[in-house]
Amino acid sequence: MAFVLDDDPQSRFYGERIAEAAASCAAFDELFDCMRAIGAHDIEVVFHLGAQTLVGTALRDPLGTFESNIRGTYYLLEAARRLARW
Repeated sequence: MAFVLDDDPQSRFYGERIAEAAASCAAFDELFDCMRAIGAHDIEVVFHLGAQTLVGTALRDPLGTFESNIRGTYYLLEAARRLARW
């Protein structure tokens, strides 16, 4: 499963055809979207590598980049915590 915030066809996600191997895609921008996406699959482990890393985008929108990276991480972790099966 992959979470995608900005649908950029020039990113490695598409260039290296990772998107084709993803079970489904969802956005990081809403907690309940994260919860719904995680809950729809039998996920046991979350390996988070997501971040907005494009320098041009970060320079044009530093606040948006900060919010995307911090809020996206928080939403993913909170969704995993709420859906934990322990």
